[in-house]
Amino acid sequence: MKKFLIILAAFLVVGSTAYAQPRFGIRGGLSLASSSFNSKEDLKASSVNGFNAGILFETSLFPFVSLQPEVLFDQRGSKLDLGGGVESTLRTNYATIPLFFKVSVPITSSFKANLHAGPYAGIALGGTAEVSVNGTKDSRNVLVVNSYDKEEASKPQVSLVDYGAIAGVGLSYDVIANLAVFLDVRYALGFAEVQKYAETSGPSTPSDDALKEYQKSANRAVQISAGVSFKIGE
Repeated sequence: MKKFLIILAAFLVVGSTAYAQPRFGIRGGLSLASSSFNSKEDLKASSVNGFNAGILFETSLFPFVSLQPEVLFDQRGSKLDLGGGVESTLRTNYATIPLFFKVSVPITSSFKANLHAGPYAGIALGGTAEVSVNGTKDSRNVLVVNSYDKEEASKPQVSLVDYGAIAGVGLSYDVIANLAVFLDVRYALGFAEVQKYAETSGPSTPSDDALKEYQKSANRAVQISAGVSFKIGE
């Protein structure tokens, strides 16, 4: 028992030393974005490729446990096959701020694995909506709105605010004492209603009754990213 306690104490000291100093980093990678729909129609979205990039700051809370806020440029969207040779593709750019609680476990003296999860909030910066009919494409800029604007019903609209939860796993490698490289895989689950489509074939400005049963979509994304982080404060 005494030997076990000594080993455990040494393990905690090593972990505490490794994660006591705050770190600053930069990251970037691929986003495979899609959407989920709440609609009377059976809409199925496929993913679109985008990218994410930004900065991070990590500070220790306890041995092996840290807090990691980030500021990212993040691309979301989806592609819909509407049948009859008609496809609709939405790409929206966001500034997002995720806040991760991160648990890191040393594998070797240089390699560490981690689990991280937390909430995120995002602000839409704009984007494009493209409709392809038998190969003929028409692209428009999306309108960023606080709520669905009936007066602009003929234009593609996205909500200003997105929010949700994000979780992932990662590996890091200490190249030198103050420099580490890392690779993460994450899944983002949006809770916000980011786009609405009035279910009406009538006038371009839908009625209030038509808007009571609109199609709603929320963001989803798989993110694969890599980066470097540096110890600061030395």
